[in-house]
Amino acid sequence: MPPPDPLAPPPEGDVRAVPVLTAALRAVASGSQLDATLHDIVEAAVQHVDARYGALGVLTNDGRRLDRFVIVGMGEEE
Repeated sequence: MPPPDPLAPPPEGDVRAVPVLTAALRAVASGSQLDATLHDIVEAAVQHVDARYGALGVLTNDGRRLDRFVIVGMGEEE
């Protein structure tokens, strides 16, 4: 069975995404710590697509380099 397409709309009546998206919105709204908020967003996305890990790269203001890279679900040795 292929993995779900994260860009595809959920099937009619599928409400599994609601708690995950709510958690992500809460993380953004609290926004006191950027790194923690970004981590919460990646964690919510990982849960939403039932992935083992996920990552998010944040560019610098000029868009030329990575400012930070947030990883969820991978240990140090991976």
